[in-house]
Amino acid sequence: MLEIIESRGGYVPSCREMSFLLGQRGFEISYVAVFKDYSRLNLSSGSSMNLLPFTEGNDKEKPLSSSIPTCVNQ
Repeated sequence: MLEIIESRGGYVPSCREMSFLLGQRGFEISYVAVFKDYSRLNLSSGSSMNLLPFTEGNDKEKPLSSSIPTCVNQ
């Protein structure tokens, strides 16, 4: 999800659109599950995610993607 958001310049697509985009990448996920993930990540569709690099001592500028572990398909 975060890779898709970052590839769109930080724009968060709608839950249905994200579900479709993830499906194109081989992940079958419903738009309801995307909504729940967005809620857990404090994201809302139509908004932009802060993609600025982390500035030490200022957690407010820490990009979301650096605080969430990523999974790698092996």
